[in-house]
Amino acid sequence: MALDTTSLNPGVGGSKVLHDSLTTADGGAAPTSAVAPIHKLAFGDAGDARQVSPSYGFPVGGQPAGYAPSYGSASGDGGSLAFDPSGQLVARATVLTDEGTARVNFANASLSVGIGSPTMGGLRVTGFTAGSDVHAGDYFKYDGDAESSWARIDGFDSTGAIVLESNYSGFPSGTASRALVKPFTGAGGALAVASGDTGVPVWGVRRDALTTSSSAAADYNEFAFNRFGAAYVTDFRLLARTYRALTAAFTLAAAATDVWDLFGNVTTTVVVTRIRVYGTQTTGGTADIRVRLRTTANSAGTRVASTVVKLEQADAAASSTPGHYTANPTVGTDAGAIAGGVIYLPAPANGVGFIELALGDKGKGVVLSGTAQGIAVSLGGTTPTGGAIGIEVEWYEF
Repeated sequence: MALDTTSLNPGVGGSKVLHDSLTTADGGAAPTSAVAPIHKLAFGDAGDARQVSPSYGFPVGGQPAGYAPSYGSASGDGGSLAFDPSGQLVARATVLTDEGTARVNFANASLSVGIGSPTMGGLRVTGFTAGSDVHAGDYFKYDGDAESSWARIDGFDSTGAIVLESNYSGFPSGTASRALVKPFTGAGGALAVASGDTGVPVWGVRRDALTTSSSAAADYNEFAFNRFGAAYVTDFRLLARTYRALTAAFTLAAAATDVWDLFGNVTTTVVVTRIRVYGTQTTGGTADIRVRLRTTANSAGTRVASTVVKLEQADAAASSTPGHYTANPTVGTDAGAIAGGVIYLPAPANGVGFIELALGDKGKGVVLSGTAQGIAVSLGGTTPTGGAIGIEVEWYEF
């Protein structure tokens, strides 16, 4: 077997092997093609090398690259060749990014690449642009058809025509495209790719210290482990936009019902994690505090909005705002008490009493979705004599 020229193009669709003299297993001359992918070599699972389609069965040296993304014939009997330290041939390869991850290196900004205006006859596609980067295992579709029309390419016949794996379901007319992987959303056109990242399995990267690292567009990152092999995992709640609000002590209304509330909004989901109530009264005594879940909004009354503080100043402003009442509201529909307790309110000269209610320490916090869902601090229609309380709340939004 004589190879006059070997042209490798890893990462953008596979290799082309061009030749003047190539002898098949039965001694005949193998057909040639201007497009050349009919001579693409591939590894079988048993380690033997072969052509993807058609197969002539001539042996070549090769080294399977088990970490690489799968790329072979539709029947699954092909795979990637690779250059190993002994100098064997790579016909298809992945690239390692600067973050150390393996991924397919797309040559274009979208999954689909135009290949001209071919003609279809049965399973065969002819007349596509000469030199098109088309390979067995790619997907084919006419641009005017829906995404569901993508058909997988089984290989090529002896004339260089594309052979599809199954009948094409769209309308075979106009310009067409091939895609390295099958797009699955939209209705025609191209699907954007984030920096060429296709979500293939990757090696973890060892990080003995926390390091800020990501792609240039910050749209993907490495999967990192420490030196003991444990993966770095961050609790979502530590990254969510978190807020606090504190009301100064205020005088309670007579026969106080809801003295404070926080409702959801139409933009974000609100998760309340902690409420703290503190206060005094003229003569030391107890008060029964309840946190109640409302499923319709409070109305009327005199409500004073609290000042909301972002715990990270780079975060967006909160979409929900708590507030307290100096005149009783018309309370919304009650879904029950979710927390509460008896608080001792001392005389002002003797300090301040408080109770802290953790709402998310043993699981998820109180989730408020939409403007009808909220929580309220209620005294249930009783007012401590000369009572004044303040309320602190913490929540996050996403």
